[in-house]
Amino acid sequence: MTASASVSRDMFLLLTHDEGRSAQQFRKFALLGGALADLRAAGRIGLDEGSNPRIVLRDRTPTGDPVLDGVLAGLGDTATPPRLGAAFRARRLDPTTAIAESLEKEGIVTRKRGLLGTSWPLAQESVKATLLGHLVAVLREEREPLDHDRIELGLLQSQRTAYAVLRRTAPELGRRGLNHRLQRIVRKDPLVTGVARATAMALGVIANA
Repeated sequence: MTASASVSRDMFLLLTHDEGRSAQQFRKFALLGGALADLRAAGRIGLDEGSNPRIVLRDRTPTGDPVLDGVLAGLGDTATPPRLGAAFRARRLDPTTAIAESLEKEGIVTRKRGLLGTSWPLAQESVKATLLGHLVAVLREEREPLDHDRIELGLLQSQRTAYAVLRRTAPELGRRGLNHRLQRIVRKDPLVTGVARATAMALGVIANA
């Protein structure tokens, strides 16, 4: 099991600096990708075929998780659920604040308001350390990867942050060794591909601005 047994919450911890600021400019894409992965695992959504698949609502019953139920409700706001690419552009589906507030209620992060906005400093270092240790054990082939491990590592890879996030916990792998392990572990998944495309497009817009 991962530290929070939730891909979306794990991604928030992985992509947030301990002092509370985002470690990735487009973190929200990975967080939504994680929430959609959690909803898919819970049997609430599916994805149809194609390079830009449409999200299919399979079960509108609330999960009891406020983060997932917020995204699930957002998907049901329109007559036809969006395609994956459009979902990443929809502000109503951004789960960042809901995830942070959920982690705050669990005492894992705290809320800090400042001139530059709200940050979420880490309060329980052991939770993030356990998560990183688990993923590094997978990379070292000390643990058999589970589906959510593959997704989380794929999401880090899709946002070009895997080395930055994992290098201190697994310095012996190096950038090349880490990339080699990721290629062996991460499987093709439309959610991971969607996050990679959304991130690349956003970075491209900034580069061309």
